[in-house]
Amino acid sequence: MSKSGRYAANRIKIEELTASKTITIADCGTLFNVNPAADVTLTLPAAADAGKGWWCEVMADEEDGDTMDNNINVTVGDGTFFTGILCAADGGGGSIGNGTSNNFIGWKTAGTSGELVRIVCLGDRYVAHGFIIDASDTLFADAATNA
Repeated sequence: MSKSGRYAANRIKIEELTASKTITIADCGTLFNVNPAADVTLTLPAAADAGKGWWCEVMADEEDGDTMDNNINVTVGDGTFFTGILCAADGGGGSIGNGTSNNFIGWKTAGTSGELVRIVCLGDRYVAHGFIIDASDTLFADAATNA
């Protein structure tokens, strides 16, 4: 049997971002690697348009590996809210998306490079799960982070 090589491997589609972006349905399955040059907002497609099974990941990536120099915000932008949990490594628990008012996930400037959040659409809402350092620096929120 011949080898298929790396072209048949399960490779992740990665998009490097330094500025705000309106994410589209065609971006399904993308890892957005965000090293913001200024405060950044990523706006997800409407949940009803994205449909069940649409997903993406967002990773904060300050190239020096330290805390973020600028804020990152991810918003649903269609009137729906996030559910899910961001698990924190600092022993402070985590951040839980309440499903009734949290329409943002925000990385404050104190957020740590390398934190990763996976966002999945259930057709009528988004669920997000991630690994973070401090739940007071990367969290579900009712408004954009600007700290």
